[in-house]
Amino acid sequence: MRILNTSLRSIYAIPSSTAPFGPVPLLSKRRRQLLYPSYPDHLARTLLHARMSTSTPTADPCSPRRPSPPTHVLETALQVQDVVASTKFYQDLLGIEPDLNTDIFSPHQPRMSTFPLGNTTLLLFQLGATADDSVLPESRGTIPGHGPSDDILALLNQTQTTETGSPSTFLKQHFCLAVPSRADVETWEKYMAASGVHITGTVDWPRGGRSVYFADLDGNVGEVGSRGIWAHY
Repeated sequence: MRILNTSLRSIYAIPSSTAPFGPVPLLSKRRRQLLYPSYPDHLARTLLHARMSTSTPTADPCSPRRPSPPTHVLETALQVQDVVASTKFYQDLLGIEPDLNTDIFSPHQPRMSTFPLGNTTLLLFQLGATADDSVLPESRGTIPGHGPSDDILALLNQTQTTETGSPSTFLKQHFCLAVPSRADVETWEKYMAASGVHITGTVDWPRGGRSVYFADLDGNVGEVGSRGIWAHY
C-alpha cells in the first residue's frame, strides 16, 4: 500500500507489520539529504523513521464508539436481614414513604423496598432473596442473581448480635446521603443522636465538607455528607 504525505511531498510505503504505528520511509538518499542536510545518511534515515512512526495512529473505523458517560448512580442496594424492620428503620430516619414490594418473585412476603432520593434510589433487599436469576414474564428479560454467595450467606444468617444490636457477622456496606451544607450535616447528627441512631464517627474534610456516619440494623455504614468532600461535590 502507498500513500502520499503532503507535508513532506514524498511517497512512503506502509508494511502491514508497522501499519498501526505510521509509515516507514522509503525515500531516496537524495531526498533524505534534502530533509536532513546536516546529518549522515544513516542518521537521516533513523530520524525520518522515528518522526513518522510516532505519528498519531488512525482510529479503527470498526471499533465501537464509546457511549456518553452516565449521569449518576440510579440505584444503591443494601442486603438486609429483615427487610420489613430495615424498611421501618429507614422510613423513620429519612422521613420518606417507601415502596415495600412483594413483587412477582416473592408473592407471599416482601423481598425488597425502595426509597426515592432525588435522582437516585436506595434499595433494600431481603438477604438471600436475590441470589437466583429472575426471569421476567412476556420475554422481557432476566435480572441476574446478585448478593452474597452461599458460603457468605450462611455466615450472615447466624443470629448472634453485638451490644449495638447489629449481627456479629455482617457485610458492613457503605453509602453516603448528600445534603447541601455543613450545617445540614450537624442538624442530621443532632437528630440521629436524639432518635437513638448509633453514630459511629464524624469527619471534617480538607475541601470544607463534613460527614457524620451511622450504623443501621445490619451494621451497614451509612453517611450523611455535605458539599466539600469531593472535587465535584
